[in-house]
Amino acid sequence: MVNLSPTALLYIFGGYALFASATTLNKLILFHLPPLFYVGIRMLASGIIILTYQAFKSPRMKMCHLKPDIKHLLVIGAFTTFLPSVLKAFALKNLISSKATLIASMDPFVTALYAYFLWGERMSRSQILGIAISFAGIVILLWTTSPAEASFFSIGILSLPEIAAFVSMVIARYGWILAQRVIHSERYTPTELNGLIMLIGGSYALITSTLTENVDFNAIPTTWTFWAVCLYSITIANILGYSIYGTLLKKYPITLTSLCGISIPLFVHLYGPLILGEPLSLTFFVSLAFVALGTYLFIQNKSTQTKTPVVKE
Repeated sequence: MVNLSPTALLYIFGGYALFASATTLNKLILFHLPPLFYVGIRMLASGIIILTYQAFKSPRMKMCHLKPDIKHLLVIGAFTTFLPSVLKAFALKNLISSKATLIASMDPFVTALYAYFLWGERMSRSQILGIAISFAGIVILLWTTSPAEASFFSIGILSLPEIAAFVSMVIARYGWILAQRVIHSERYTPTELNGLIMLIGGSYALITSTLTENVDFNAIPTTWTFWAVCLYSITIANILGYSIYGTLLKKYPITLTSLCGISIPLFVHLYGPLILGEPLSLTFFVSLAFVALGTYLFIQNKSTQTKTPVVKE
């Protein structure tokens, strides 16, 4: 039996509340910084911090060890951090924050679809039903359009920021499939690999920002509050996030942690009015209920199968 004491629940939901706060603050920061530039400094700073720490304890963080993997790492960095993070930042900047987060919560289903098409892994009827119900919930949410979305090109009910959110998720899942192969080779620990691909992805983003964005440095806030928010976001989302998630997986079943993970979009939605001035929406709660039900049906069946460990982004 799983210990669902008040302390355990506080630990689980407290961790997810921290994740959610980083997402909300990322949108706040994107009011002031261009997406490519912010992704660049966030990922680059995170990669440098992680690798500096790892350099003192790991012999693998030397060029002689890295050289054979450089080409592979450059590809993984593009698919796990650069392209998904830039698309996600664009989506977050132009969507209601909870909407962008709920779309991103569909990544387990995308991973299952990859497994089906790439490796022929079968899905049960309840899993297929769970995916269908969750996507129905997302479709309900897509019918709502914010003023920022309305200014972009759209295909049917899909606006360009919504398409960016979906594509970000699809690309990221493929990137982490590639990354998982490196983890299984045991040439790098998950933390080392995270640091490397953040450094690579951040470098890509800053180079692209230099070529395509006109960053007005005079318009960037210089207050300590703004940079404290940036530091908080980097620390929670990129440095502590993996450790917190890993700790949750060690202490509690993946079924429980996955289902409780649906609380992240809920927390983001509740933070929205307080921090971003976003409205509460009944449509969002209906959509979230569909996604939660679909996730429950999906993971209840999946939890009885043999699971392959997955690196969490």
